[in-house]
Amino acid sequence: MRLSRLADYGVVVMCHMARTPEDLHNTAELAEATRLPLPTVKKLLKLLSRNGLLESRRGVNGGYLMARTAEQISLKDMLDAVEGPLVLAGCVDGSHEICDLEPTCHVAPRWNIVNDTIERVLSRVLLSEMM
Repeated sequence: MRLSRLADYGVVVMCHMARTPEDLHNTAELAEATRLPLPTVKKLLKLLSRNGLLESRRGVNGGYLMARTAEQISLKDMLDAVEGPLVLAGCVDGSHEICDLEPTCHVAPRWNIVNDTIERVLSRVLLSEMM
């Protein structure tokens, strides 16, 4: 198991923004401050705002700001925004994969337990702790 670079970079951007939550951040400033490529930051900001973690402001003086405090955003919130829900195996509830072994597999029900446990842990880690 490994986080994608995009998910990791999403946490980096959120940590940077959370240091000054009242400030309006623009894409170029965030790319420079985090040393991430501009297209990557643009993509992340869209994903994070679409999922309610950031607010976007349009216009000449537009940009992005925190939609919630760092204490109200979990690591799970950030990862879900960038990657979608955690699905460890094709047989986990919520997966749309079909497995030929499903009718006879004794492991499949256990994956839900593991998946749920990891999600609970990720929910307990707050952005404020990641900073």
